[in-house]
Amino acid sequence: MRRCLRLVALLCVAGATRRAGDDHGRHARALSVRLRPAAREHRRGTVPAGDYAVQAVDGSLLGAVERKSVDDLAASLLDGTLAFRLQRLAELPLSAVVVEARYSALFKLEYVDGGWLADQLTRLQVRYPDVQLIFADSRRYAEDWTYRFLTTALADATEPTSNG
Repeated sequence: MRRCLRLVALLCVAGATRRAGDDHGRHARALSVRLRPAAREHRRGTVPAGDYAVQAVDGSLLGAVERKSVDDLAASLLDGTLAFRLQRLAELPLSAVVVEARYSALFKLEYVDGGWLADQLTRLQVRYPDVQLIFADSRRYAEDWTYRFLTTALADATEPTSNG
């Protein structure tokens, strides 16, 4: 039987890596308000992977989510940084990248071939199959999915198993 863990919800916004004018911090605060009831404690800090994470009291990360706009996804595919982020996310028990757009938005970008982006994204999905890739249609739905993913990770970690 798994012992019950006291949990901490750790939400991180890597401000130094964000573009000027990005309102990611404001949306992180909104998400943290939703997560507080599910967690024993809330704090802001840095995590090795993702934008948002939930953490056990012992310091181990239970799961993390990297949120991307479609432009940010395209840029990170072009410069190769998404591969490094997925590698870090793959080291965690639960991880995901949630995109604030539809998959079809990749093909509508003006500055890069959408087919090339789709090929690169598919290669990364094959290389890192344990990292979920979610296209959530909009920022609102991306936030909602992130909230549900992280609260479920917290709930599953606190529920004792019946395999006694």
